[in-house]
Amino acid sequence: LPRPAMWSFKTLFEARLEAGEWAEALDLIEGALNRKLISPIYSERAKASLMAASAARLETETAMRDQALDYALRAVKLQPQFTPAALIASRLLLKSKKLGRAEDVLEAAWGASPHPAIWLAYRDLVSDETPRERARRLQGLIDRNPKHRESRLLQLERALLSAVKPDIKAAMEGLNADIAEDKITKRISGLMSRGAQALGDIDGARTWIARAALAKGEP
Repeated sequence: LPRPAMWSFKTLFEARLEAGEWAEALDLIEGALNRKLISPIYSERAKASLMAASAARLETETAMRDQALDYALRAVKLQPQFTPAALIASRLLLKSKKLGRAEDVLEAAWGASPHPAIWLAYRDLVSDETPRERARRLQGLIDRNPKHRESRLLQLERALLSAVKPDIKAAMEGLNADIAEDKITKRISGLMSRGAQALGDIDGARTWIARAALAKGEP
């Protein structure tokens, strides 16, 4: 590849980003892909990021909400695992009274790459439900990627919502691999403390709080 062409693309692209000119940056990405200056994977990631940024900018403008939703949905189609795009798309879909599609977007994102922000957004999609109803709904999210660490953590969150002690105990036991000394984090310690407290194990809850003080933070 001619080095001057690549240098020119990078210079122009960085200038567009610095100026917040997302549409122009998207055009540059398309041109660079056609000229084989960048790979299709790089192109997809860049397009998803730029479309999510465009959606975020337009999200608060009522007159531009349809355009914002279009950008967000295009971003999640390109990169379902890109959490910011999924969150923006789900918010815009909910504002458009499309709850089912908002759930679908977040479930696909969880299936591709679970992130705590996804389950919190999924939780808040519905406000008029009991804790046990919410726990049942969250199970549907867990089922999209049941073996992932985030799903194991969510299983305990779900069990705490339902307040069924055998479920809480089972969910805590399911985190055995995640509470090893080299893996324990402040977040997990806090969650285990809540689980112990829900089981009536006050001493255990205090022990987990003590461990949290020494544990590392999440990435």
